[in-house]
Amino acid sequence: TAKLKQAESRAEFAERSAQKLQKEVDRLEDELMSEQEKFKAITEELEQTFAEMSGYSNLKYSKIQKLKIPNLKAKKEIMKAFWRKLVQNLSTATYNLYFT
Repeated sequence: TAKLKQAESRAEFAERSAQKLQKEVDRLEDELMSEQEKFKAITEELEQTFAEMSGYSNLKYSKIQKLKIPNLKAKKEIMKAFWRKLVQNLSTATYNLYFT
């Protein structure tokens, strides 16, 4: 009967451990869902920001393309500066979304 009591004690301990583990799994699943929702919201906001900036960039780009700049080198420099500024703005927007 001592062996039976030990076996029952181990079974009860195993049951309690299983319950604790299940609670931890449930908590982690809830946390994962919460983080996924946050990630989705940030992604949507970033996509919206990018879309807004792309619309702005397409407008600016078309205006630059229409400029009557006789020097091809000068036109290329203007385009490089434009794209550099756009990337800088996107980097700043991304940083602000994640860290502010």
